Formats: sequence, C-alpha cells, structure tokens
Amino acid sequence: MIKFVAACAQFAITPMQPRENVQKAIHWIERAVRETNARLIIVPETVTTGFVPGIPAAELWDVVGTLPGALSAPIAETAKKLGVFVVFPTYERGTERGVVYNSAALIDPHGEVIGVYRKTHLFPTERKSAGGWSTPGNKPVVVETELGSIGLMICYDGDFPELARCEAITSCTSRSMKMTRYCRSNGRWRNSKWMTFTARPPACPSQDTSVPLRLTASYSK
Repeated sequence: MIKFVAACAQFAITPMQPRENVQKAIHWIERAVRETNARLIIVPETVTTGFVPGIPAAELWDVVGTLPGALSAPIAETAKKLGVFVVFPTYERGTERGVVYNSAALIDPHGEVIGVYRKTHLFPTERKSAGGWSTPGNKPVVVETELGSIGLMICYDGDFPELARCEAITSCTSRSMKMTRYCRSNGRWRNSKWMTFTARPPACPSQDTSVPLRLTASYSK
C-alpha cells in the first residue's frame, strides 16, 4: 500500500456546453496537480453538461458521447501528460438512441480508460422510467491500479450501503471513491474550490459496509 494525494475539483459547469466544460476540467486537473501533487484527480458528476440537461433523453444522447470517446480524449491526453489518474464523470451515450448513463470513467497515467462505472442508484428525478433521462447501470466497478484497488461511486450511490459493500467484497483494499458525491454541479460547494485528500487504506474486513478509505481533507479557493 502507498500513501498518495487525491484531489477533488469543484467548479461551475456551463449547462449543456460539453467542450467548454472539458476545457474547464483540464484547467482544474492541471491546477490540482501543480498545487497539491495529486496522483488522483476527481472532477464533478456529469461534468460535461451539468446534472439536469433540460432536454429529453434522445436529445441528450445526441449531445454526449461514448466512453472512451471524443469528450474523454482531451482528458485522457491531460492525464497522460501529467502522469496521473483521473475520474471523469459524464453522461455516456448507450448503444441505442435515448439510452444515456450517468457514468464515471477512470483514466490511467497512460491516457487509457481502464474502467467505466454506470450509476446504479439514480436520483428519482433523473430516472428515465420516472420521466427523467438516465438509464441505470447494473454492476459495481473496481479497478486494480498502482495506487491500489479503486472502486467508483457517484453521488446518490453513497446513500446506500450495498454498492460500497459489493466493492469491498470484490477487493478488500478497495478505495470506494465517493468523492464525486461532493463534486457535483449542484452540490454544496457552488464556488470554485478544490479539496485535497491524503488517502491511507485501513485494515479492511471483507464484509465492511462503510466506504473503505481514510481521508484527511483540506479546502482551498
């Protein structure tokens, strides 16, 4: 196990302007690495568009892309240039028009997408089945990396123990990265801020239902 710094960036997302928001994300990734020496950087949930798209799922499908794809490519290039891991949450285009997932891609220091998680616990208003726009995912994702095993979670996922439990069972050293819960377009920190965390894995009982990651947090403007 190693000790490393993970940084969460929170910034104002321009609604439905994916390319502009990708450039904002790149700026914050670069700043986080420059100012904190972070090896893992997480940007906000649905960073490319904002959480509420204001359009039907079929139209949102036309705006977003696949993972990997055109929107993740500049982030991947930045991750490779800086030699860091990046969690890149975005709406993801499914195989059929109108199928859109609320996803998070884990990108490695080589610029490769090494894992894609699709949010399983959708917030009630975003569920397509209830008049929203998102289709739920159906499986946990834990990726083995040089930093350790990284599990991905998004926002409302953190209100339920099942996903963290599944990730912990999948890999005892799993760091279930619930930081996107705090890094969302309509989250509690609306102004431009980023948070840095020093992560150190605890002893991990395989049945532990908590998020298995110890964090020491500091906040900066």
